[in-house]
Amino acid sequence: MTRPFRPCRLQPGASWGVVAVALASGAVVAAQGTGVPALPDLDVAYISIAPAGNTVAPNARQPKPAREKTTATARVVNHGGAASGPFVYTWTLDGKKLAEGRHPGLEGGCRATAESREWLVGGRTVREAVLQAGTFTDLSCPLPAGKKDAAGRLLLRVAPETSGASEISFANNRREERVEGSRITVVTSRRVYNAWTEERGPAETFSFEDAVQQAVGRLGSRFERSRYSAAPNGVELALRVDTIRVLDDAEDPAALRSARPDGWDALLDVRAAPGNEQAALDEGLLRELTAQLGVPDLEVLAIEPSANHVRDPETGEAAGIGRRAPAAPVGGPAEALLPEPTVLALNRLRSRRGRTGPVLYDLPLTTRLRVLDNEGKPIPGAEVTAFQARAGTVPNEPTFRFTTDAEGLVTLPNREAEGDMARANPFGRLEADGRNGLFLLRLHARGESEYQWLPITRLNLAFWHGETGSATLDLPTRLRSERSPAAPTGLTAVRRAEGARAAVLLTWTPPADGKPAGYFIYRGAHPTYELEQVGSVTSLQHSLTDPANGEQLPNGGLRYAVTAVDLEGRESGLGKPVYVAPR
Repeated sequence: MTRPFRPCRLQPGASWGVVAVALASGAVVAAQGTGVPALPDLDVAYISIAPAGNTVAPNARQPKPAREKTTATARVVNHGGAASGPFVYTWTLDGKKLAEGRHPGLEGGCRATAESREWLVGGRTVREAVLQAGTFTDLSCPLPAGKKDAAGRLLLRVAPETSGASEISFANNRREERVEGSRITVVTSRRVYNAWTEERGPAETFSFEDAVQQAVGRLGSRFERSRYSAAPNGVELALRVDTIRVLDDAEDPAALRSARPDGWDALLDVRAAPGNEQAALDEGLLRELTAQLGVPDLEVLAIEPSANHVRDPETGEAAGIGRRAPAAPVGGPAEALLPEPTVLALNRLRSRRGRTGPVLYDLPLTTRLRVLDNEGKPIPGAEVTAFQARAGTVPNEPTFRFTTDAEGLVTLPNREAEGDMARANPFGRLEADGRNGLFLLRLHARGESEYQWLPITRLNLAFWHGETGSATLDLPTRLRSERSPAAPTGLTAVRRAEGARAAVLLTWTPPADGKPAGYFIYRGAHPTYELEQVGSVTSLQHSLTDPANGEQLPNGGLRYAVTAVDLEGRESGLGKPVYVAPR
């Protein structure tokens, strides 16, 4: 039985690092397998492109000359249980043949031996395990001048010379890569690499290289599918594993964190044994790949309700809401789209990879907020108070206070920021990971209050959609319109039992300035406590019992509010919400 593994994340602010996807225990645990069949398995493991061409490394100031000679080198291995015999190979670029040849064959059972050698990386030396001689080969092919554009597709195909020969898999006998794809270097340990040679992996082969390529391929497919109006082709950055290295077990990949060899875009340390869950491997790879390419992790913009210290200035009651960041850069099934901010940030970072900060400052020169009532009309004279997040908390210290003009607008003042890529903006000096790029807004008008989150990604998206000079962000609210009825008052919530289940009895007082046609009941749960309608009653009822799902209320409790609605369907603002503890 395999044990679950978890991905290790970069420390906040890191712009270059290693993704460590490892077993929770740190040990390699292999699932029961069927054994390696006595068949060869020719495998095009990866294709390296040297030099990097127009790919910009994090430490590079200028791209390499466009006419510099470029060579492709492919690693071909045989993880099968028998020798391959002679095989032929063909290189093509955009469907046109570049070269072809014949190889006398590879022995079976490619493994990492106990022998090691020095590998010099960015001024640092690490010990690299040597693969078993005769079980692998490197095939090279010069690329013609002028063919280093991003559209170039390079293909290497290998095939047994003997017609009708069998292999464990023919799916890995070819590899096609974009010439100017991002250059990813993958490292692993000797014991992990060898574990893959003994157990059949998700690619139905006994190859660590196949498992990595399959995972990177899934990410690339997800990049392409994540399409938006400002990114009709999804993420334009192609992913390419440029090399795979096997380190001595005693080597700590953290030593490579500060290495910045020319041409690398990302360095991934994969420590997943056969049988581990695909989703966890995908999550670890994508999270760290996007981090190393310079895209902030939107999860830093999540706030727990207990970390939100903002209180109502009149009652002293806590705001009581948290924020769940959108799934980014990962989360959800592999077929899920990446969030739009992640996609557009990756496209913006094609020429400045490896630095998180610059993309955060893609902000309009001027940003205005327009506060709208529950009929979508601007609210003049609305009070807007902004509280800025700090290190995962929101202090009860206002950053800004405004009053909307006749058109319901306020302009966010720009504050100075430091750094070569920084620019004045409403958030001021941004942390490298962007965790202070979040405002909690308290909106007060017509005797009612409401809270909303304003993340920096809304301003980024406005910029990326072309509003680089001036942007106006609408803030739809549930604040009452001038024609709406008044909200109910005196809402109470009492826990009660209904048989073996818990329930909540809600009661309220009708509004004093008229008789509504009925009431809408709203409920919110941890961590956002975002209110969603869960019921309605006529004006004759001033109570409702909400059945809970189970014997106890959900962890974090529930939040309730009630609105009044008139005969024309116009809804009041929210009455003052109440909170019900889980116990």
